[in-house]
Amino acid sequence: MACVRECTNSVWLCVLLHCIVNASGAVYKIDDDIIGKAVMAGIMIVITLLIVHLNAERRFS
Repeated sequence: MACVRECTNSVWLCVLLHCIVNASGAVYKIDDDIIGKAVMAGIMIVITLLIVHLNAERRFS
C-alpha cells in the first residue's frame, strides 16, 4: 500500500485497496494458512501493479 500511496499521492486508493482485500477475504473462502496468505498477497500485488501502471500512463500522457 505504501507503493500505491507513493506513486499516486492518494490515500484514498490505499483505502480502496484495503477494502478490496478485506472484501475478497470475506467473499471468497480463503483459509488462514500459508496458501491463503500467499493468494491474498498475490491479489494485492496484482492490484497494486495495475494501479501504479495506470497512474504512470495517465501521468505521461
